[in-house]
Amino acid sequence: MNVGDPRQKKRTESDLYQKAYESGYNFVNGMGFWSVDPKETQRRRIMTTSGHLALCMLLFVFLRWYAVAPFLQLARRYFRMSIPQNAQMFYQLAVMFSNVLCLMIPCLLYLVLDHIPKRAVFPRRHVAPYKTWCSVSLVLSVCVVTTLCSGFGSVLTSWLHIVPIYVQEVIPTTPGAAAVYVIHNTIVLAFFEELAFHGVVMQSLRRYSDVFALMASSMVYALMHLNPTHIFSSFILSLCTGFFVLYTGSLWTGILAHCAMGVFTLAQMVFRNYFSGDACTIIFCLLACLLIITGIISFMRLCKTDDNLFSFQNQGQYLKNSQRFGAFLATPSMVIALIVLVFLCIQFIQVI
Repeated sequence: MNVGDPRQKKRTESDLYQKAYESGYNFVNGMGFWSVDPKETQRRRIMTTSGHLALCMLLFVFLRWYAVAPFLQLARRYFRMSIPQNAQMFYQLAVMFSNVLCLMIPCLLYLVLDHIPKRAVFPRRHVAPYKTWCSVSLVLSVCVVTTLCSGFGSVLTSWLHIVPIYVQEVIPTTPGAAAVYVIHNTIVLAFFEELAFHGVVMQSLRRYSDVFALMASSMVYALMHLNPTHIFSSFILSLCTGFFVLYTGSLWTGILAHCAMGVFTLAQMVFRNYFSGDACTIIFCLLACLLIITGIISFMRLCKTDDNLFSFQNQGQYLKNSQRFGAFLATPSMVIALIVLVFLCIQFIQVI
């Protein structure tokens, strides 16, 4: 292309205008470059990020319900016919890999669309070991409390004749399948869910303030599980886990806490399967009391050793948190994504 080519000149002018706008200026014909309102600039950037995130949320829903679910049904039939002795183990492997793909494909697309540097999604700041273990202990104690609250909530909804529709998970009977199931629900899901929600999503939103990033990523985490009975507890647990990821500056804190919650959930399943009703209740109550007491002790130690436990990063922000959430929820794509997620959640509720 020649130097005097008008197409090259037009492209150069377009690049100049784009760089000026990103620097906080806009071009007005006859008046030159004028300063752009920083609030409006930040609002537009939040709306752009929200649109990209909503698109990836819809992609996750499509993969989970319209691609992976039929694939798993076909895989179950194939394994039963071709390798009946190892059908359960290979089916659990298929479930594990499909869940990882459902999480990672939308996350990779979000990284590309929003131009997020890879190094930003996995913070690994070195922190004192006691802070990590105190954080994990606190998250686990909150998990116990939310489990108890979910139980009371189930009783309340049953009085209102509202019954959730869900399949009760059981640990597979064969050793190979049981091993894959345990690894999947305690390690694999913990790693990739934390990487997706408290890594990719929350870390990318921190440029708009820590509080906004924590609240928005927890909302997305709770809705994406599509479990109406656990939306509130999922939101609280994500808030707690995300908070300690921000506090310690390391995603490994969230991964360890998520692993601990997975072990606690599996322990409840084992108690229900191998102990009678009264014995299961007694064991659970003793374990719950122990974990809650440990969490209280951990909280007291963190408060005693760190005066900045509840400090958040909020420098250079022009909008209030309410304005940020307004911009985040106002994009058409985010509205569509939320409507789809709420509609799918309602499908798991039955009024009798």
